[in-house]
Amino acid sequence: CYYAGIVCLLISCKKTETNLTTITVVEFGTNKPVPNAIVDLYKVGNCSGWFSCTFYKSGEVMTNENGIVAFSNEVSRIGIRASGYFEVRESYLIDGNFQLDIVGKVKLHCINAGNYPDGSKVSISFNGNNNGNWYKTEFSPAQYNYYFFGFVVNKDSTFVTDAVGGQMNTIDWSVLDNVGTVIGGGGPLQIFIPRTGIAELEIKY
Repeated sequence: CYYAGIVCLLISCKKTETNLTTITVVEFGTNKPVPNAIVDLYKVGNCSGWFSCTFYKSGEVMTNENGIVAFSNEVSRIGIRASGYFEVRESYLIDGNFQLDIVGKVKLHCINAGNYPDGSKVSISFNGNNNGNWYKTEFSPAQYNYYFFGFVVNKDSTFVTDAVGGQMNTIDWSVLDNVGTVIGGGGPLQIFIPRTGIAELEIKY
């Protein structure tokens, strides 16, 4: 019975291992492991046809100091969250490495070179060249002083916003009227956003 118990225990452990999926979360560009990343686990809910399934969050786990985490292979999708990185939202589950893009910073010098109607807004997109992550910042084109998130945006103004760090970004911008029609814009421009520090960019809209 003693030996039989050991055999049963070994079989049980092996079965558990085969029912686990292991992934490693690393930083793009350096492949450094990302410890303490939260991995959200999603399972299939209801399906009403091909590609029309709903998913529900069934739990969450955390990567270890080597960026590694294991979870049940019954999971269909995952999301990944870590401080200082762009979030991966409900990605299809793939064994292996998941690369997280760094949240970088850029100092924008924005110069209003047009005359836009009231209610217009400027939309500036920073698209990383790695995982397709992007960040968008928006503000109203000022013919006069305009308060934007607690600071004044003038016709010639400078402020810091997020971008995709550690890689080249493609920047496009549009000016839209109050019903969403594009009435101006520019780009694309290419700029490298560092992992640390702040890049600088000037645009005219």
